[in-house]
Amino acid sequence: MPGYYYFAASLPILSKDTDLPFSSTEFISLCSSQISWKDLAIIKEAHFDGSGNSEHSVIELWNKFIAALHVDLAAARAEKMGIDSDEYMVPFRQVPGTAEMVKRVMHSSNPLEAENLLFSLKWDFIEELCTNHFFDLVMIITYYLKLQLLERYYAQNKEHGQEVFKHIFLNIQASDDSL
Repeated sequence: MPGYYYFAASLPILSKDTDLPFSSTEFISLCSSQISWKDLAIIKEAHFDGSGNSEHSVIELWNKFIAALHVDLAAARAEKMGIDSDEYMVPFRQVPGTAEMVKRVMHSSNPLEAENLLFSLKWDFIEELCTNHFFDLVMIITYYLKLQLLERYYAQNKEHGQEVFKHIFLNIQASDDSL
């Protein structure tokens, strides 16, 4: 497996509170001139929502983590609504730490706090995946996942929320006016 020493070293450091240095689309464009076509195809299969389809071990671990997190969230929501949560369980459900974090998320005082907790949980898991990977494909894959996660996080800002609210409100007004 080739090392991507120069490319990896040239990438800006990402942290939870980092401004985006570039979009995930721009990152893929950068990769296309630095990464082998085979590895680029693998990188493109990494999706922050766990929808990627790859046999690469890191992407598989990420997808299983996201699936387990969704199952834990569904079970917690079902339990909160008084529905039997057993029907939402799947065999690979157990991923260390998700059940406790989901409890914290479900007890959050507001949706923003819950979203921030989920963001931190996902970010920390990606950090674990890239431990001791500095110049290899795993580092590039996890960097791409972090970029996507940051994009999603920053898309949920106040200005965007106000735009969505205004759009919904105007649609409601328009439908009331037509009555």
